[in-house]
Amino acid sequence: MQLAELALLLIAEAESSRDDLFVTALELSALEDDDSSEAALGVAATTYADFCERTASAVESINLTGLSQAARLIGEGVGMVPGLPLELRAPAGPLLSYWPEFFMEYLRAWTVGAPDEATIVTLLGHMAQAEFVTPLDETQLTQLGAALMSPPPLQEQQAAMTLPFLPPSEEAMSLALPADAEQSVIEGFLAEGPGQVERLVGAITALARASASAQQLELAHRAAHTLKGTAAIAGIRGIATLAHALEDLLELFREQDFVAPDGLLPVMLAGCDQLDLGLVHLAEHSAAPENFGRVTLLVHAWASHLCGLDVPQEALDISVLSHQPVQQASAAMVGTAAVSSPEATAEEEAQIRIPAKVLDKIFRVINELAIGNLRLRTQTDELMTRAASSASLEQTANLRLAEIERRVTLEGLGRVAQSRGSSAGSASAPAGEFDAIELDKYNELAGATQALAEAIGDIRNAREDLMPALRQVTALSQRQLEFAREARYQITQARLRPLSDLRSRLRRTVRQTSSVLGKEVNLEITGDDLRVDAAVLEPLSEALLHLLRNSVDHGIEDVATRIAAGKPAVGTVQLSFSSQSGGVVTTLRDDGQGLDHDAIFDKAVWSGLIAPEAKLSREEIQRLIFLPGFSTRSSVTETSGRGVGLDAVTQALSSLQGNVSVRSDAGAGTAFRLFALATVGTIHALHVEADGEHFLIPSIQLVRADAAGGVINTLDAPVQDIWLPGLLHGNYASAPAVPEDRPGLVIDVDGSLRRIGVNRIFEAREFLIAPTPELISRLPGISGVTTLADGSLGVVLDLLDLSRKQLPVRQDSLRDMKASVQEQKHILVVDDSASVRNTISALLRDENYKVTVARDGLAGMQACIDHRFDLVLTDLEMPELNGFELTEFIRNRSEQRSVPVVLLTSRGQDKHRQRGEEAGVSAFMVKPYADHQLLETIRKHVGATEKTDRPERRDKNALYVGA
Repeated sequence: MQLAELALLLIAEAESSRDDLFVTALELSALEDDDSSEAALGVAATTYADFCERTASAVESINLTGLSQAARLIGEGVGMVPGLPLELRAPAGPLLSYWPEFFMEYLRAWTVGAPDEATIVTLLGHMAQAEFVTPLDETQLTQLGAALMSPPPLQEQQAAMTLPFLPPSEEAMSLALPADAEQSVIEGFLAEGPGQVERLVGAITALARASASAQQLELAHRAAHTLKGTAAIAGIRGIATLAHALEDLLELFREQDFVAPDGLLPVMLAGCDQLDLGLVHLAEHSAAPENFGRVTLLVHAWASHLCGLDVPQEALDISVLSHQPVQQASAAMVGTAAVSSPEATAEEEAQIRIPAKVLDKIFRVINELAIGNLRLRTQTDELMTRAASSASLEQTANLRLAEIERRVTLEGLGRVAQSRGSSAGSASAPAGEFDAIELDKYNELAGATQALAEAIGDIRNAREDLMPALRQVTALSQRQLEFAREARYQITQARLRPLSDLRSRLRRTVRQTSSVLGKEVNLEITGDDLRVDAAVLEPLSEALLHLLRNSVDHGIEDVATRIAAGKPAVGTVQLSFSSQSGGVVTTLRDDGQGLDHDAIFDKAVWSGLIAPEAKLSREEIQRLIFLPGFSTRSSVTETSGRGVGLDAVTQALSSLQGNVSVRSDAGAGTAFRLFALATVGTIHALHVEADGEHFLIPSIQLVRADAAGGVINTLDAPVQDIWLPGLLHGNYASAPAVPEDRPGLVIDVDGSLRRIGVNRIFEAREFLIAPTPELISRLPGISGVTTLADGSLGVVLDLLDLSRKQLPVRQDSLRDMKASVQEQKHILVVDDSASVRNTISALLRDENYKVTVARDGLAGMQACIDHRFDLVLTDLEMPELNGFELTEFIRNRSEQRSVPVVLLTSRGQDKHRQRGEEAGVSAFMVKPYADHQLLETIRKHVGATEKTDRPERRDKNALYVGA
């Protein structure tokens, strides 16, 4: 606000109170002394003193120290009036009556030049007479007069209080993508951006027509706020700067008395056009808009000017708008699905954005369609087989019919001969003729035979008519099956995402973990150009993030230790991806100290998992680290000791029909090998049968399938025979040997070959995998179910899991260890921007927090009712319920009133902070903020972790065999 405007407001307040203050002054200086007047004097004194205190504070804020000092002296003195007799109060009458007039005249004179000396002398004379009000000696009165006579000029005060105008830098107006930008964040930002710009244009156009509603302005202001925040998170500073300036301008329209100056609305519309062109440039990799920086400077200058900054007039010149080249935003921008590659050409068709859930539903429907078509094809093949069988039956029926006809004919001729022989002795029968009864019988039998022959012919004709139709149905079912496979393939391709999408998250995790631990670690990634199903990315990333934290914390030594061991000061973690058998193999290798097998065994014995006298091989000791709740850390920290690390890895990979193995040598580092399917819903497997039950064995687990049976020797390595039904029933040690005439499946279990015997091998192909029912998923060795061609269910087996020797782990101790696992901190993220929610959620999940998201304050309120949280992160400006209102609900009406609430907002002014403190906000985070600042704030409020004692070391020579 301008100082002249503030002075006018103070003058108006004094003028409105002048008459009342005059009456109050008369009461204070002329009211008789009695008991009834004491209360009235008290009320009058309080009223007058309150006016003096308010005006003193106001003029002190603009450095009018003389006027402020005089106001406070009078106010403090008036507070003593009720206890004085009339003869002492009467001299104050002229001062109290004159003070409001003097206050107004002094401010008027100051706004146009200098105060009037005569009015100041009059005031000082009244103050000298009213000794009880202003007990000042002559020197003090002289000093007060000097302060009143020489206030700082208005122009100098205004210049001192006005912030200088600083135009944004070139970097702040850049449209370049950051080097470590996350693809998913950029795609989400470009998908939301056009809609936000459309709301801005609609509101500004309505303002130009004087038809904008308060709700429309509110939505536009929120759109600019969201666009600014998402652009800042995505790292596109130019969009964030321009959107911020438009947000500040829209904020002005919330004031009832604001009138847009000439030229403001065209400037705002030009800014919206540049936002649209900037989004097109980012989405289509087209040329950057030529006038983006120029228009951004103009919009920023107008926003700064209207917010009270001293902006040069030339910076507000809107003539620049008339020289803009005509540029059109692409219609394909609306609903853009993703950032196209730099090699994309203009001839490519427009892309659309489809939610992943919709693709999942389509994929499930196509899978069901493929299963139905496969069953239809099987049934049509069966019908063709039966039709072929009916042809053979017709041939047999024809042979039988010919035999019948022959017998009928022979029998008829025999009867004729017999009739002739007997006719000689009988005159009653004509020679060579049947009698009436015999003739009737012969005629009936011959007629029936002829009718049967005709019926068989009709059946043959019907079959011959049916066969073309069956062939057409078979061909059609085969074609539909091929279409379903093609549709499934195309949907699968649409769901594929490059593993490079994980690069920024993986690097950030290594960087942040290294920073927390004070280590220097370099992450090298190769092969991440492979593409996998989008549904694979999240579980695989969870597994890799746990392993990376484990490698940096447990594997890589500190700098001093590495130098002492002759290693480079900077540790190295190598992460490589490769394709194998329809899946992706991930190898994570570090050059750290390797697994401490002694410490692992110690912890297992100390925890009661393993008997002290147990003898475990190196491979079996390494498998202990994947048990739930297992950790060698002696204390729980932000990165280790929670017991949710490597167990979470096995859980994430099992959901992808995958597995993990580890190899480690002391001082030479550790290598983890992970396998996961590249796509979900399908698996290439071998269909086998054992004791009448049907199973699927993933092809990736097989060294070979031996249909003829027999023992295989590879490199003189012995092969152990195991009968599959015995293996399934847990008879690992006593499973009967596989008969040599039975098929066998050879697998490699931790370096040793095993041959799993079955009754029959049917086929090897891709099968559709259905989600495993919860009850079945708890059984060891079962990784899924599928529907076979005949409609029956087949179980997908994990032979590696089934064939591994069970660790001698005490189940009661294992249950206790599971129960002692520290639960992840649960954080609620509330923001109306999907990009912001996704980005913050990814950051927190990377730090091993459990995250729930809500799209606005109302959804956040419902989440607080349904769940308990350790911390709430919320935006300020949201639809339905803003951040302050959500905080007030949590503090006053929820069941978790003490949960910390961190407010994420770009509104960091004092008034917003004061409002937040009143609502109960625990901390303010002003956008843009650094990731480490947010994480430090969260760690500060979720509380410290507990520590445990480290177990005592045993004699390492008695720890394990095969070391």
